Amino acid sequence: MKILFFGSDLFSIKSLIPLYNNLQKNGMISHIQVITPPPKRTGRNLLKLKQTILDKSMPLLFQNLPPPIYSLEELSINKDSDSSMFDMCIAVSYGKLIPAELINKLKYSINVHPSLLPQYRGSSPLQYTLLNNDIYTGCSIQTLHPSKFDHGRIIVQTLPLKVDEILQPENVNNETGTLVKYRYDNDDSHVGKFFLSENVIVENSLKIPDSLMLEEQSGNDGPLLLDLKDKMGNVGSLLLNEVISKQLYQCLDTVTDNKCFIPHYKPSYAKKIKNTDREINWNKDTASTIVNKINVLKSVYVRKEVNPKRKDVNDSKSVITKLILLHDATEIRDIDSLENTEQDASVKQVLKCPGDAKYIDSLRQLIIKCHGDTYIGCKNLQFEGFKIEPACKFIKGIYKRSRMPKVPEHNNVITFV
Repeated sequence: MKILFFGSDLFSIKSLIPLYNNLQKNGMISHIQVITPPPKRTGRNLLKLKQTILDKSMPLLFQNLPPPIYSLEELSINKDSDSSMFDMCIAVSYGKLIPAELINKLKYSINVHPSLLPQYRGSSPLQYTLLNNDIYTGCSIQTLHPSKFDHGRIIVQTLPLKVDEILQPENVNNETGTLVKYRYDNDDSHVGKFFLSENVIVENSLKIPDSLMLEEQSGNDGPLLLDLKDKMGNVGSLLLNEVISKQLYQCLDTVTDNKCFIPHYKPSYAKKIKNTDREINWNKDTASTIVNKINVLKSVYVRKEVNPKRKDVNDSKSVITKLILLHDATEIRDIDSLENTEQDASVKQVLKCPGDAKYIDSLRQLIIKCHGDTYIGCKNLQFEGFKIEPACKFIKGIYKRSRMPKVPEHNNVITFV
């Protein structure tokens, strides 16, 4: 069987590994051609080209595969690699719709998606799993729909997997994969459904280089999201290996739509995370919500009003704000025990409204009041246009950068909006 593989990131690499192992062992797969998005221009003046992580992994992990290509048009140039010669296309975290013309041309087309479909269709299922504090997650393998994301027929699907159990470090070995419980039921009334039963270890003979792991960590994903992506990548790898090795995709040749497995989960959409999703809303975001956002999205931001420059003084209607990035946060539960060394009033009394903040030297943190009378402490912050700084250095520079005087009688409280 000859496969076109569409992917881009580490989650994709995890699914490519069992296919590559099958090829190396002279299994049923005889050829794999990888397609990944082309390098993007980035950096100052767009002078640098940034490859996808899958692109970078090819010479490191998959030396016996042909070089990756960036579009289907490149296939038509090579007569020996025309798309009509392939039997199946597999899309894993590719980020684009696979052309309907290709889907209709090939006999099989499947996708690995880290959610219990039809829940969390879209590009960010794991982000919303964590942001919504879901107890369960899962993984599905479906056919590709020619015009919509994640609207295909489900071939296999895990039962709900507990998020906190997946994230347990003892459940994972970086060299052999992850421990997952499942059983495939051949009963026609449950076509393609996986049931938790026996222990199975994902075979993963390829260790992902540290350089690729660091590349993934340099992106916009927080530590909790990176961990869940890594573990669910192993789950997806297991399911895909099972589908290919047991040819479970062939069940769609004989199973009618009304007999195909239809899950009972409520449909929902996991839209792409935008920069505006990282902004703190003081009217509803509690301390635990903000800490969770940072663990998932890596950083969040607030706004700080600044005085206009002299040339803008006559424009009294303009309100100028600068972004302040919070790169870490811990929830402060014992706020009553914090002493305010500058006045008799406690820190809790000084911080009156959500968004009020004060630096506490003994903790070396900026304490910020949040919604619901909750508090966070931040050690590393970043004023727009400046580098990341420890809280002690940040607080010394914020008055000058905001063009505001330091006012001792206000307990040096600053307010974020």
